[in-house]
Amino acid sequence: MAQIEFQDVSLAYGGGGGVTGVDLTVEDGEFVALLGPSGSGKTTLLRLVGGFLRPDRGAVLIGGEPVAGPKAWVPPEKRRLGMVFQYHAVWPHRSVASNVEYPLRLAKVGRSEREERVREALSLVGLEGFEHRAPETLSGGQRQRVALARALVMQPAALLLDEPFASLDAALRARLRAELSALVRRTGVTVVHVTHDRTEALALADRVAVLHEGRLVQVDEPRRLYSAPATPFVARFVSDAALLRVRARGAGRFALEGGNEFEVENIPEHGGSGPGTLAVRPQDIRLEPGGEGRVRAVLFMGDTQEVVVGWRGHELRVQAPADARYRLGEAVRPVFGRGVFFPDG
Repeated sequence: MAQIEFQDVSLAYGGGGGVTGVDLTVEDGEFVALLGPSGSGKTTLLRLVGGFLRPDRGAVLIGGEPVAGPKAWVPPEKRRLGMVFQYHAVWPHRSVASNVEYPLRLAKVGRSEREERVREALSLVGLEGFEHRAPETLSGGQRQRVALARALVMQPAALLLDEPFASLDAALRARLRAELSALVRRTGVTVVHVTHDRTEALALADRVAVLHEGRLVQVDEPRRLYSAPATPFVARFVSDAALLRVRARGAGRFALEGGNEFEVENIPEHGGSGPGTLAVRPQDIRLEPGGEGRVRAVLFMGDTQEVVVGWRGHELRVQAPADARYRLGEAVRPVFGRGVFFPDG
């Protein structure tokens, strides 16, 4: 396995985009998710590791050895990386075993070793006995597992995943996430996983690197990323927080820009005072009868429901118990149980 390092990496595209000044180390055996919206730079970083792009500045290292930089360039096929993409790219005219075996043939690995390594890779992904099956007889999830086995059969230094579950239905995505989590823990392989799905990133990764407009804005363990966002963008993107422009009055008191005051029951110590942005997650708001808020929508989610409330010129999304009853237009009062305050400057 191998450590992956980005050292002050920048790459600009002609029409905008790319990444700027990225410093990030993925430790040997660590699972790091690159999370961000479209155009944030996460796929650019993955392609820089894979050797499909060259940085304008900085260096990329794998296992301590420079593979891209001012004085180094190692082509993709020499980097010992396994890759799995959004679309499984399984060859329809080859059997499952032949698909998985293909990179070993290119590497001129002997027949007996090829057969053994194919068996091991298929066993890892739960496809024992599927060697002679045609891809057209497999489900989407099984085909994606074939692609994963093909990436692992070369015993890569690291595994690169580019939204590998995005084309699958929700139930299948959830099952394959669990399988992938167990697999990478068993093998100890270093993983860099690109996704725009925050649930996937938080569920799978040891650490999550959040990108916004080409820059790393926070790298943290999932629980800390969720509970202690470093910026308003991270709070909104990771946990659907409402962002309110306010002035802190002290002791949990805030005033909206229009002057209306309200209280937040729990504010972390680093809250500060003066003007800034207050981030409040949907599960940190509860609704009481009466008040200035009006129910605009109610979305049943199974175990919970999402209630959209218009309040003092803002739209709040509230996670409420599934058995609560709300009517469109009903008057409610939002009570803020917790928030994170980001002072200006």
